[in-house]
Order: sequence, then C-alpha cells, then structure tokens
Amino acid sequence: MDWRKTLTDIFAGYLNQDTLEEGVRGLLFVSEDDPVFHQDIIQAIDDGLQAASRDDPKVLEIINRSGYQVATTHEACNMLLELRRLYLDEYNKRTKEC
Repeated sequence: MDWRKTLTDIFAGYLNQDTLEEGVRGLLFVSEDDPVFHQDIIQAIDDGLQAASRDDPKVLEIINRSGYQVATTHEACNMLLELRRLYLDEYNKRTKEC
C-alpha cells in the first residue's frame, strides 16, 4: 500500500469540500464493512503522521490539493491526528453496535 496514494484518495474523495466529520461518515460508509480498507485508512494516516514529523512536504501537498489548507507540517500533523481520532471514534461506535 502506498500511503501517499491512499491519503490522496481520502482527502480528494472523502474530505475534499466537507467537514472532517462529514468526510469520516463517507469513509465509514465503505470501511465499516471492509476491514482491509479500514486498515489501509489507518495505515495511510499513520504514515502521513510519520512523514509530517519528518517535515516531508508531500503531506502538505496532499492536504492542500483538497479543500483543506495547511501551512506547515505541524498543522498537517494536527489535522491528521484529528482525522484519526474522529475516524476511530466513529468506527468503534458503528462496529460495536452490531
């Protein structure tokens, strides 16, 4: 799995013009029944966080191509941490309801 492609797909396809919360709902529509996609999402976010911690400008590029804008890798890191938290909170709620 290429984290750059998956993270690009997440931001372009699910988060583009929506709030993080709305984007997470879109992600969950697919991932709650697809454990492989769920793991790919988490892995891409985690790899993006690692890249941001290394000041990798690719993370900024990926996020800034979407409807979101970040100026620094620190801002990118904060956004990815919030995305991860929202996603996992909602994923855990939905998968425990079954």
